[in-house]
Amino acid sequence: MANEGRNSWVAAAAIATLTNLHSLADGNIWQSAKQDQTNDPTDLILRIWGTLEMAATPTDGDYYTLRFANGNEHGSEVWPANLSETETEHSTAGKILDIQNMIPPVRTVVWNTGADATLSFEFDIINPNADWILLIEANGHALAAAGSLIHFRYVSPQLQ
Repeated sequence: MANEGRNSWVAAAAIATLTNLHSLADGNIWQSAKQDQTNDPTDLILRIWGTLEMAATPTDGDYYTLRFANGNEHGSEVWPANLSETETEHSTAGKILDIQNMIPPVRTVVWNTGADATLSFEFDIINPNADWILLIEANGHALAAAGSLIHFRYVSPQLQ
């Protein structure tokens, strides 16, 4: 009998603190707190998914850019764009430019006329480091004061 490839999924978790994501102002960037998976750094795929709840009525073409920062796998992290490890909203032009230049987008979520004000997203990161940070940039429209959710889970492909 030939070996079969199967995925071993870890239970889903939510990014717990979204305080600064709710009501994220247009043009600003939200940063999650550092997420730490040091208990099992062998997971090869990280899946991140969620919903972004837009404030009021969006305009056709409003979008959100999602960025992913990998830690450097050392005891004292050195983050791109000199990120902190706490949840925050970046609003200064210099910091926003640093993030845009140093951390490439992994997904863009665009609103189209006729859709509701909740945008869904999902993407995978291959070979994530044990520590990571998610960033979301609002382009054209602020987020609502509540309702946005972000989840993640790890998976390890296994040969059985």
